[in-house]
Amino acid sequence: MKIVNDLDVKKEFWKDGYKSAYPNSELKHKDPDFCVLEFIPFDGRYYSMFKKIDFKF
Repeated sequence: MKIVNDLDVKKEFWKDGYKSAYPNSELKHKDPDFCVLEFIPFDGRYYSMFKKIDFKF
């Protein structure tokens, strides 16, 4: 997991509904308290058609 500080990415994820949660809502995606977390898995498993499928990145 890592914190994404790229303002373009943060702008993409910002929703106006978040305004009530951030005291500096006029800053929108530039508010230092607003962050985007990037999850990078090594492997995983999902189920499809009654079968489990494992995968690696």
